[in-house]
Amino acid sequence: MKLLFIFLLGGFILTTVSRSSLPRGIRNNNPGNIRLTSDQWQGLQDAQNDPDFFQFVHPRYGFRAMARILRNYQRRGLTTLREMIGTYAPKSENDTNAYVRFVANELNINPDAELSLDVYLFPLIKAITQFENGRRFADFYGDNTIKEGIALA
Repeated sequence: MKLLFIFLLGGFILTTVSRSSLPRGIRNNNPGNIRLTSDQWQGLQDAQNDPDFFQFVHPRYGFRAMARILRNYQRRGLTTLREMIGTYAPKSENDTNAYVRFVANELNINPDAELSLDVYLFPLIKAITQFENGRRFADFYGDNTIKEGIALA
């Protein structure tokens, strides 16, 4: 299957990208690379063929899951970016310090300051998506798709 990747500084360039060459999070409609657990997320594909990560029927459900996870962190008392990313992307699997630096830079915030998800949920999800899938795919999803997912949460 071929997809069209359209974007370049306000203009349009059409190129074909094979689905298999896309990052795993995009192929799975799971832009936050949420690991498989016993959770029964809304919008899961019937067959979960990836042995490590959830697969959703549409990326909006992946964004929904990210929003719910981050809001749950805040309800559990994780109030800073460093605490949230440290839980979302533990050191056992990630370079968590690099992850925190990247996201803090994208949001232009102190990683140890209290983070209001009422203000930062959308840009936080965008930054996590970019870190998980690479800068090349920073604009792969339109803002409306992300906002649809957040609205479903």
